[in-house]
Amino acid sequence: MIKLLVKKFIKNYDDVKNQNVREKYGVLGGILGIICNIVLFSVKLIIGLLLNAIAIMSDAFNNLTDSFSSIVSIISAKMANKKPDKDHPFGHGRIEYVSTLIVSFIIIIVGFELFTSSFEKLFEGIKNGSSAILLDSSFYLSMIILSLSLLVKLWMYSYNKYLGKKINSSVLLATSTDSISDVLTSSSIIFATLIGGLFLKEYYFYLDSIMGIIVSIIICINGVKLVVKTISDLLGKPVDEEEYKQIEDIILSRKQIIGVHDLMIHDYGPGRKFASVHAEIDANSNIVEAHEIIDDIEHICLAKTNIELTIHMDPIDTSSKEVLQANETIKEVLAKYQNFSFHDLRITNGENNINVIFDLVVPFDVSNDKLQALIEEIKKDIKNKNNKYSLVIKIDRPFIEQ
Repeated sequence: MIKLLVKKFIKNYDDVKNQNVREKYGVLGGILGIICNIVLFSVKLIIGLLLNAIAIMSDAFNNLTDSFSSIVSIISAKMANKKPDKDHPFGHGRIEYVSTLIVSFIIIIVGFELFTSSFEKLFEGIKNGSSAILLDSSFYLSMIILSLSLLVKLWMYSYNKYLGKKINSSVLLATSTDSISDVLTSSSIIFATLIGGLFLKEYYFYLDSIMGIIVSIIICINGVKLVVKTISDLLGKPVDEEEYKQIEDIILSRKQIIGVHDLMIHDYGPGRKFASVHAEIDANSNIVEAHEIIDDIEHICLAKTNIELTIHMDPIDTSSKEVLQANETIKEVLAKYQNFSFHDLRITNGENNINVIFDLVVPFDVSNDKLQALIEEIKKDIKNKNNKYSLVIKIDRPFIEQ
């Protein structure tokens, strides 16, 4: 059904790199979310009031916050599509991350409010007692309606995930995660209401209050998870391995490129990425031809990945036997260290020593406390293979996930 809606309401729906198309996807997802959540809120609130079930009313207000989230996602889709200006030359794409953060805090606040109200009902029930649920036709009809509401949330999970993946939207993907959580919590509430109404009678309030507390905790946990993920997006994450491989393959497809390292991707919001990378090229190459190759690679990368790439050329001496020998020696030594690599190898000859200079890429799981001892061990292993080597090592940390 969502594909039919996309085709009906979004012109050029396959052109997801187009920012106007991305905006329409976000708006469509938001409008559907508002409609579905308002309907669910109204139905669950009425049933919760009829049955005096705080867990159901808690779930109703959870759906209401989801509709606020949909409103925020529509606003963010509109604002993120604003053109770059003199104050924001890289565009406004990170508005989407900020919006996701706002949604996360709304979820946490509502979860906390539901937590306190559930506790208050529990203590009130213990103090004053509570009446049993009336098992009449309205009770069973309510259970049927609540069960049908699960299908709505499953559809919302499905379409938000589809739209989110289609345009790589953190807001829509976060909403899909929230929707599947709602399915789980609503299922547990329906089950608890049935058990309480059929078997616990006047003691139902215990189970009802406890389920309200559990639902509120799940809501808060989902909110905190979204906060952590969104802050990670804003602070900057390592380069995704698949994305790294795609860019690396594009660069290395040209036979003139010997190696690639130090790929950095700067994320200014979905569809707005800039990258820089070092590409190794034969030092004896014609500099004009090399520049043309680099320009061509940058254009191809933009067309295939929608990432604006800037390439720094590193000249590599491929004709020197000493360089080739040092390269093989370092490779042999580093083979016993997992996820270690090196680049920018240079050699300068002295009268008695051969100065070997290179950048060593050290994984983040190697602490700074252990780093110096490890470097000395690597130097010792290399010198054991050639005692003329005088080593100058610069430490690098990886930009790619490991």
